[in-house]
Amino acid sequence: AYAPGTGDPIPGGLTSSEAMSVIRQVAKFPLIGADFVEVAPAFDVAGNTSLLAAYLISELLAGANFFYPNANYHEECITST
Repeated sequence: AYAPGTGDPIPGGLTSSEAMSVIRQVAKFPLIGADFVEVAPAFDVAGNTSLLAAYLISELLAGANFFYPNANYHEECITST
């Protein structure tokens, strides 16, 4: 398994590079939130799963196009002061 430190490791799951590719594609769309689950440090003896999760989160944040329902909120705060 590429990420053995999970509650339910799945044989034949995504490789690390495939997961990075998926995250880079998802980050192109407007995002409201993201959730990374199933990282279980107790089962992650070498720390590979935790490291992969950290890389995936950093990739998502680096390329994220966050969607703000009230996009002019920041401008309103600046002009009202």
